[in-house]
Amino acid sequence: MAPNFRDDPTNDLNSFARGLSITPQPTANGKDGAGAENSTNATPAMSKFHMPPGAVHLRILQTTDLHMRLLPYDYTREGSSSTDFGLIRCAPVIKALRQAAPNSLLFDTGDSLQGNALGDYLAKLGPKRGARPHPMVATMNLIGYDAATLGNHDFNYGLAFLQAAMADAQFPVVCANAVRRAGRTPEKDKTLFPPWAILKRRVQDAAGNTFDLRIAVIGFIPPQVPIWDHSILAGQLSSRDILQSAQAWVPLARKAGADLVVALAHSGIGADQYAHGMEHACLPLARAGGVDVILAGHSHQVFPRPDFPPSAGIDPTRGTLYGCPTVMAGFWGSHVGMIDLALMRGPKGWQIMQARSLAMPLVPCPNPAAKSAAFAPQAPAIMANIVADHQATLAHIGQHIATLPMPLDSGFALVADTPLIRMMAEAQRRFIRGKLRGGPYADLPLLSAAAPFKAGGWAGANYYCRLPAGPLALRNMCDIYPFPNKIRAVKLTGADLTEWLERCASIYFTISPSARDAPLINPAFPSYQFDIPHGAQFEIDLSQPARYDPDGTLANDRAHRIVQVSINGAALAPDAAVIVATNDYRANGGGRFAGCGPDRVVYAGRTENRDIIARFLRDGGITRLTRLPVWRFAPNIGASAVFDSHATAALALPLPGGPRIDPLGPALSSEPNGFARFRLYF
Repeated sequence: MAPNFRDDPTNDLNSFARGLSITPQPTANGKDGAGAENSTNATPAMSKFHMPPGAVHLRILQTTDLHMRLLPYDYTREGSSSTDFGLIRCAPVIKALRQAAPNSLLFDTGDSLQGNALGDYLAKLGPKRGARPHPMVATMNLIGYDAATLGNHDFNYGLAFLQAAMADAQFPVVCANAVRRAGRTPEKDKTLFPPWAILKRRVQDAAGNTFDLRIAVIGFIPPQVPIWDHSILAGQLSSRDILQSAQAWVPLARKAGADLVVALAHSGIGADQYAHGMEHACLPLARAGGVDVILAGHSHQVFPRPDFPPSAGIDPTRGTLYGCPTVMAGFWGSHVGMIDLALMRGPKGWQIMQARSLAMPLVPCPNPAAKSAAFAPQAPAIMANIVADHQATLAHIGQHIATLPMPLDSGFALVADTPLIRMMAEAQRRFIRGKLRGGPYADLPLLSAAAPFKAGGWAGANYYCRLPAGPLALRNMCDIYPFPNKIRAVKLTGADLTEWLERCASIYFTISPSARDAPLINPAFPSYQFDIPHGAQFEIDLSQPARYDPDGTLANDRAHRIVQVSINGAALAPDAAVIVATNDYRANGGGRFAGCGPDRVVYAGRTENRDIIARFLRDGGITRLTRLPVWRFAPNIGASAVFDSHATAALALPLPGGPRIDPLGPALSSEPNGFARFRLYF
């Protein structure tokens, strides 16, 4: 059995933590997210969390959406070491927090196995990659996780890979709503992993009295997983609604003797009103009762935080959803979630007397010299699990592909048609054209949808695709296309296509004719949903309200932003038939775009979109890109809007054939070397 990081004094990462400057980040009022004064170490001041006499202090810690960020390393940039994120940076924080609270538990809420070139390389080796365990699971074993659940991206490589990876976990992996064979009711299902597990722990109060505590952990994935990965999960996996599963399984865990129920929910904080099959279901889950603590994830947000929108059920100061202590620890190891509980045993069992929730950010390293310490030998046991696969990944992604004749940049991909997105779309379109040649769809108009996967947002000012002219390596393909999606083509009607475009155009706020420097882009709208089908021409009228919410729900059935849709100069009829090249996530229904679903797929290939783009670049296709306009904003005379991009995006201005954009300098809320602000004129 691997040594346990918690208990092995030889695995001391305290010096590593000091070298990387791990401290809680202050908020504007000079206090941490829980209201405690800032400490100079990784442990928030405990003096503000008052323990009633005789109570037991239980600390629950969380990581989520690690996406294979084991090391603070950016595989898309040669020789890059970013000390901001990574599980190895979380490890000393976790250790310090556990040392300060002997009664502690550590959980992960999914999306750990996929997300960078290291994860993709391991998947290409297959589930039987040798005797060594998966490095993410091995590292979790070493750090001492108590339980984990799955995320939607953990299924991207197929069930065989997922099950092989998790087979080496020295902790329970639970998931209540991923179903191999459905029964008449949830409790009759054959689930992929156990729906819940009970952890038996002996805890101690301040006076030294010991008690036996039984903590049930139950896991949930978004029920859309079988849809999003239909091409590799069809016939192998189904799912159930999160709330439906909780209402069936939680009472059974209670009946089995659970004193406390912790929900490991790979689900975000979404709508308050329950709807069957909700992707972000934590609010209805909390309101339904039955669970005592919720560890949320999936949406890559941070909770609690002072600027999180409050509501009747959301308390962003106390960190509760309908009174249920809740935390969501960002993504990539950017935060460590912590919930402190004061438990008291009474006639009706254990009760939560007080609770405190905190998402602790890992502060970026202020010392550039410390960047070289990212792989220093202060963490030998952890590095031993990683270094061989890390080096093999670097060798794999260092392969030369092509030479770029021009720079490719996603800095303005959300506000104009850019060469990067046009190149991605054209690569897919040429591939599908060849596959449909001579078949029943060969003569239909062929469009190709592409989105800017890396466009800042919550991931920060460094999260852009920025490729200079010159040599292009395989690592850069992960920069252009981060996900292992596979190529698809769907058949749409003209009406479907217009709705697809309305879904994309809903990323923008409404801009009135009198607006001056109005905010342009809704930060709640993921950039990968700005999936513009190239091959059609149209305008976006932002004087009209958005038709869709960020999650794809119809928000205003009278709103119409898309005007003058045409293909090859001819107006598009609602009943016209078109083919759209896309990926398996979108084609199977991911993102809730019109005209998508397995029944609409006319071509399903095994080739990854990323490989198609690489082949296109290798063959020199980028030198033959058409310059036909795809879309533009409808004139809105006198109006202007502002948006943020990376600091060097201004070098691409003015945009050939694009709107007028002026740089305004650093964004007001930006850190050094962070976002820059730009003004767009209509």
